Amino acid sequence: MENESTLVSLRTCFAKSFPLHAGSLLLRIPEVEEVLAFNCQAAQEESLSRFTCRPVVSHTPQEQRERLQGHLRNPDVVFAGIFLPKDSSAGMIGKINFFDYNPRNRSAEFGYRILKAYRRCGYTSTAVRALLQISFTAAKLHKVYAQTGSFNRPSVALLKSLGFSQDAVLRDHHELDGKFYDDLIFSILETEWDI
Repeated sequence: MENESTLVSLRTCFAKSFPLHAGSLLLRIPEVEEVLAFNCQAAQEESLSRFTCRPVVSHTPQEQRERLQGHLRNPDVVFAGIFLPKDSSAGMIGKINFFDYNPRNRSAEFGYRILKAYRRCGYTSTAVRALLQISFTAAKLHKVYAQTGSFNRPSVALLKSLGFSQDAVLRDHHELDGKFYDDLIFSILETEWDI
């Protein structure tokens, strides 16, 4: 069994593959200001409460910056910004985060968000596919999983299209606009991943 002190961080495994070109996209570790700008634009489009069942807490700009810097420094969290190199004025159009890394089980959870103008263009699928490839090769993960609201049909469809299996239903786990919805947990194993 590997000693925990000899384990390579999740971020180190991914960083070796960045920047990464995937189709018409560029995936790379974003700068703090890029993530803050993305979060601001995304928050103007729709509430974060659609994307998380956790309490949504307002933070001052300085608190947001400090929290983000902490996440970006965390060796077991990966932030991948999604960019369109042919349209540099677009800035960061989406992000994919890997977190809750468990080196013993070689698993991590991931989440994704893309600006409305860039949805249904195949960008999220392309980016997730590229990062799953890194997850199972460079990072040597055994399992990657995601949690999404049952009301988020595009997210459910994306996960299924990539070969994820539904593992669990968290009943009435996600309150949105005064109504409770189930949250669904999906996963894919390294043995199920097919390029």
